[in-house]
Amino acid sequence: MHPNHHAPEMSYEPGEITACNTLLDMLSAALLPAAEQAFSTAILRQSAESGAEALAGEALSALHGILAELQDEPALDTEMRRLSAGLANALAGANDEPASWELADTRLWIHGRAMDLARAVATFWVNLGDTTTARHAACAAFLPTLARQERATGGMRQQWELICSRFFLSPQQGGLLLEMVSQQALQRAARRPHAMPAMPAMAAAAAKPGIAATVLATGSLRFTHG
Repeated sequence: MHPNHHAPEMSYEPGEITACNTLLDMLSAALLPAAEQAFSTAILRQSAESGAEALAGEALSALHGILAELQDEPALDTEMRRLSAGLANALAGANDEPASWELADTRLWIHGRAMDLARAVATFWVNLGDTTTARHAACAAFLPTLARQERATGGMRQQWELICSRFFLSPQQGGLLLEMVSQQALQRAARRPHAMPAMPAMAAAAAKPGIAATVLATGSLRFTHG
């Protein structure tokens, strides 16, 4: 056998590659609004937590100073109340952060990251099977495993946790998006059965001859014929 020979079933035609990319584009676009909301909320939460940690550190330092210099319990109580109020105000103010999203550069950045998130979730879902029905069934079996809190050591759970961590989401929070894309795909397949062609999973496609896989920073894939 010629060393460069490849069995026909081990490669894809340009039309199949186009179908893969079209499917991912469609799923990503449908998921984008929810992904943008999820990422915005995650960024707000991350900002609030970081601010609370910084303020708590400042409060601890100030209290140590008071203890060392004053040894005055009433003054210490007053300072503790003041710092507690400051911490509460800082956390409450974090809930007003959406106003800052009106800055054009911030809004564009969030939108771009949300697009990455939507694409990554869609790609993960497509990798679950060869057909819409198979993917939906695999997704339905996978989602309950996210309720378990133990850390994954390999396989799909670890891949999913990596994707979610890149967007400040817990596996469970990301699971809401995964369930959404699965439902959207199933509904679209029911309405337009020929619009969701059966195709091998994307991970397998990336390893086959004739396919050049562009790996995005989010872990999602786009295919070209090479």
